[in-house]
Amino acid sequence: MSCNAAIIVKPVSSQPLAVSIEQRRYQYRELFREALSPEDVHAFREATHYSMPIGSDYFRAQIERRLERSLGYMGSGRPRFGLIKE
Repeated sequence: MSCNAAIIVKPVSSQPLAVSIEQRRYQYRELFREALSPEDVHAFREATHYSMPIGSDYFRAQIERRLERSLGYMGSGRPRFGLIKE
C-alpha cells in the first residue's frame, strides 16, 4: 500500500484567521456563531464514530478512487462463503 499523504491538502479555512491573538479569537468565535442543526450534529457524530467522510457521493467516490478501497459500513461477522477473493 502506498502512502496517501499526497491526497491531504491544507484547506483555506486552516490559514491564519488574523494577525493578532485578539483578532484570531474573535474570528474563531464568529465561525461558530450559528448553531448546527441536530441532524448535522448527528451526521458528524456518526461519521466520526465510524471514521467515514462527510460529503457528496462524488466526494466519496474520489476518496475511494484515491485510496483504492471502498468506503462503507461492513456487516458484522465473518464474510459469507463465496465472497472471499482468492
